[in-house]
Amino acid sequence: MRLPDMNHKKIQRIMRKYELRTKVRKRNPYRQMMKESLEHRMFPNELKRNFKQLIPSRVFCTDITYIPFQLNFTYLSVVKDIASGEVVSWDLSMKLDMLFVLNTIASMSKLSCDKAIIHSDQGFHLSNHFLVT
Repeated sequence: MRLPDMNHKKIQRIMRKYELRTKVRKRNPYRQMMKESLEHRMFPNELKRNFKQLIPSRVFCTDITYIPFQLNFTYLSVVKDIASGEVVSWDLSMKLDMLFVLNTIASMSKLSCDKAIIHSDQGFHLSNHFLVT
């Protein structure tokens, strides 16, 4: 069943007739500030969802997982080689801070990989300006 077409002026007349009011949600000013600031940089998508890699130690992916533990959370940061599926670096912490992420990436330096790409969801801890400068 197809509904009849309605013009916005007709909707306004009906709303006035029945004294209907709509609540318009205000824009979040912090969202725009976050986009404009350098705190949350977005990097170009070089991988372009090509997750089928054949050469090991070339493309890695990383993420942080929240694990509930004794009424708190424990955080697990993992770096995985996409080609081999092997976890090459991980760190476990009770605090979610920048040192936690840096330790995970620093322990990767033992690998001999030139021009490696680390793919992430570009969340706060992985795109913070302290990490990328």
